[in-house]
Amino acid sequence: MLYVIDQSKPFNGRIESSMRDDVHVDYSGALHNNNGQNLTLAEYREATGEDVKAVSESELDSLLNTYYRSLVSNPSQITAEQYDYALEVLPPCKFGTVGSVTVFHMLERLTGNMVSWYANLGGKYYECTDYASKSPDIMAQKFVRGRVK
Repeated sequence: MLYVIDQSKPFNGRIESSMRDDVHVDYSGALHNNNGQNLTLAEYREATGEDVKAVSESELDSLLNTYYRSLVSNPSQITAEQYDYALEVLPPCKFGTVGSVTVFHMLERLTGNMVSWYANLGGKYYECTDYASKSPDIMAQKFVRGRVK
């Protein structure tokens, strides 16, 4: 299977469509060909005016990994109200205290495996974006190193 992406701008984690048969853009017949046959990639470009290309699954994985890494952020200070809201709006994940740092991440994903992590360090509150798969220990260290002093 191939995936159709917009090559006119930096990859933002979004695919336009897929090509299950590696020739025709899935659903393009219904969307751009009066419910007729699905369009080839060249026909799809002409019908939509979009600068798209097809990529393999391994190419898509590489693009997604690069995109996810670009989303990782350093801790920034937030208010107690923002922290409390994040803690209470959905059940927290990986909630715990590591040393003197209380950490958790939001249950809901931002995209892929990316989440908003939160920390309470002695009554100061922080947020950052990182992978859900990170451990509370690693994230507590990140918040301690990156806190605003």
